[in-house]
Amino acid sequence: MKSCFKAFIVSLLFGLTSCQTTITQNQADQQDSLSLQAEPLQEQTSLSTHKRKIGVLLPLSGTHATLGRLLRQATELSFFEHPIEEAELIYKDTEGTSQGALKAAQECINENVEAIIGPVFSTEVKAITPILKTRQVPLLSFSNDIKAAEQGVFMLGFSPQAQVREILEYAAQQNLTRIVALVPRTAYGDSIRHELKKETAAQHLTLVGLVAYEGQGENLKTELAHLKHISYNALFIPVGGKDLTNLFNNLEYYDFDYSHHQLLGTTLWESKEAPAQLLGSWYAAPTPETYREFETRFEKIYGTAPQRMVSLGYDAMVALSRAIKDTSGKRLSFRNFMKTDGFYGANGFFRLKEDGTVERTFFIFKWTEQGPQPLSTIL
Repeated sequence: MKSCFKAFIVSLLFGLTSCQTTITQNQADQQDSLSLQAEPLQEQTSLSTHKRKIGVLLPLSGTHATLGRLLRQATELSFFEHPIEEAELIYKDTEGTSQGALKAAQECINENVEAIIGPVFSTEVKAITPILKTRQVPLLSFSNDIKAAEQGVFMLGFSPQAQVREILEYAAQQNLTRIVALVPRTAYGDSIRHELKKETAAQHLTLVGLVAYEGQGENLKTELAHLKHISYNALFIPVGGKDLTNLFNNLEYYDFDYSHHQLLGTTLWESKEAPAQLLGSWYAAPTPETYREFETRFEKIYGTAPQRMVSLGYDAMVALSRAIKDTSGKRLSFRNFMKTDGFYGANGFFRLKEDGTVERTFFIFKWTEQGPQPLSTIL
């Protein structure tokens, strides 16, 4: 009853006083269910047979359990703000592994879910895609790996390829034509390097230096010495957080002066407190206003500020809510997510495309002493 009361308090915050919330738990298969109905609040011990079941695959245990918990809270917040009549969210723990995701997805299939939200990682997505395609169950993943995207398998994550494209387009508009990039030697870095080569050519820019580094740039001495003799006017670095701070420290250790070059980055540069080295830099990120509103509501209810990725849980529920309303009672299909006018979520406008990728609106920001300031909008 305590869980029901807590859910009722949350519903009051959002004006959903006529809605019923039921929380159930089945410890045998580690399943949590959250359902919302248009009836007076009361506790139930059984679930009606005609509910529309939606699976939610998250790392609720293991190394990434904190991220899983925050994503779950974001889906719940969106569920209350965009209620779906007779719908039930069935949470499954993937443990952040391919094997865990496959087990969780199979359990969802056995329970006849109409769609699945999650999982987080592309390795998990690739593991479960075959069984979902066989059963024609749409997937709204939080991954940003467009190589895992296909018809009915959507990647809601912020595409690094799109961010590279947008920041280079803006650089070209500002007549920054000679680009150097420092990119980690990882799968993420591989996708960035491929996009850099493609987009510099498309924007008629010259990629005069493309350095792939191991770790966090501890062994860059030779490469940086070479760059000191190259003429360029922009330095692109697609990492953020502690990785970015450590990379800056290593650049300074090797006495690499980049102060006379425009720094370019991605959404990973978002932070409440950015490194001092980012002052004056530019980076691409989604709409700021709606995200700040989401962040404020989330922190007020759950007592912690979410990272940008957590907002994808909210966006997934926005898309799902509208898709279900447009089915006229029929079972969900991936085509129900094909909206020409798109959706509007915590990160502003987004549109799901038939190939499984997502189209978003990006802004170009500049880090100033007052924080990030938008310079322009690119669609």
